[in-house]
Amino acid sequence: MLTKSLFLDANLCLLRAYNRFRRPDDSAPLSRADEAQMAAGREIGAMARTLWPDGTLIQAQGYEDQVDATQQAVEAGAPVIFEGAFMADGFFCRCDVLVRTPEGWDIVEVKSSKSAKDVHDLDLAFQVMVLRACGLSVARAAVMHLDPKAVFQDQPLSPAELLTVTDRTKVVFEMVDKVAEKATAVAEALKSAIPPEPEVGGHCEKPKCGYAHLCRDLMPIDDIAFLPNVQAKKIIEFRRDGYHRFTDLPEDLKLGVNARRAIDVVRFNRPYISEKLPDWLSRIEFPVAFVDFEAMMPGIPILPGTGPYETLPFQWSAHILEHTEEEDPRHLEFLHESGGDPRAAFADSLWDLVGSVRSVVFYSSYERTQVRNLTKKGFGRAELVDVFERGFDLYEAVKDCLYYAEFRGSNSIKKVLPVVVPGLSYAGLAIADGNTAMVEYHRAAFGRVTEAERKEIYANLRAYCRMDTWAMVELYRALRKLGCGPLAV
Repeated sequence: MLTKSLFLDANLCLLRAYNRFRRPDDSAPLSRADEAQMAAGREIGAMARTLWPDGTLIQAQGYEDQVDATQQAVEAGAPVIFEGAFMADGFFCRCDVLVRTPEGWDIVEVKSSKSAKDVHDLDLAFQVMVLRACGLSVARAAVMHLDPKAVFQDQPLSPAELLTVTDRTKVVFEMVDKVAEKATAVAEALKSAIPPEPEVGGHCEKPKCGYAHLCRDLMPIDDIAFLPNVQAKKIIEFRRDGYHRFTDLPEDLKLGVNARRAIDVVRFNRPYISEKLPDWLSRIEFPVAFVDFEAMMPGIPILPGTGPYETLPFQWSAHILEHTEEEDPRHLEFLHESGGDPRAAFADSLWDLVGSVRSVVFYSSYERTQVRNLTKKGFGRAELVDVFERGFDLYEAVKDCLYYAEFRGSNSIKKVLPVVVPGLSYAGLAIADGNTAMVEYHRAAFGRVTEAERKEIYANLRAYCRMDTWAMVELYRALRKLGCGPLAV
């Protein structure tokens, strides 16, 4: 049986759906961030149900029992059904909200995003297909999502204030026939003893696939999935044309500079180190602060004056080199532990830091963007923006000046660091990524935890953010050495 969630997985990657269908026990366990995201989705779903106080919630377990309970609610004349289950022609779906109208049933899919997205249309079209096959008339299809204009005022937002509905009936109805064709093809593919080919790309991380250890991580280093700056759709086209490895690609194929560079690195078995690297690094003046931020983005606003998914920086770490790259760096940090809105204290403490250095270095544009946003919201000095606008982005230096085959198409610091600075990694840290940091801070600062748990979380957050800036220092040192040595091109 093909469920709606399996179908949506197959739309991202057929192998993901295949593995989930045939090898469910081999999936990596959910991270704390994944669990928190799912919990937030359930909370928003529960809030949405309060808008229909006369609704009937289907709580049966097992596919057939859910379908039977839903059929009973339909026959009993229920005006609204939550989590209604339907099965037909080997397809199964549950509907977040079904509203009975004189024209038929309205399907309302509840999502935790701030807008209706293409994947939501696909979701709804699958539901329409199944309900029609069950003999039900569908009048409208809509997405209920967080209202991007909603703002927490004096009191927490009510469900009616937080949630809004976007009608998607026309586009969804136009998709149903194609969805039915694709669903049939997916169902057949899942029956095959031969797994489909991987379709590695950005979708492997959104949401993160639990089968990467069976797929991406085992691919050869010159798999075309690791071509930098090449869209997943293009990679799939290459595979369909019979191209799987770098060496399969025609030499006259039009590719971007970064992709061509990656191919040459593998072909000549040597890294790319640009002659521009020393000049780039020479612009960093001492004393220099290597800076990293952590922030949370609650979907349901928790602070006055904020809206859904507004970014709230709560922590920074800085390692400072006063005179030379060889010296032991001085470490400074900030973590908002007093509860409430962290932004004013964050911005003030950051100004005290950057006022004592000549250069600020970060990895990716995230820090620069957050400083801009803070200033727009009235936190911190306008001069802080100028400092970060003049700052140095190590990510850009790596992207423009360095490539190793072991990067596997990525310039993220967690891919670059173990290659350029062997032996330095995030292994062993209780918090080892930004999403987990976000979730754990929210739990410590706004959740129900013991004082001992709170202290432990804060200690883990400090260790993680400190590691981020220490990693930048070590990466900078390694880049300086690479720039001073023979350049490989």
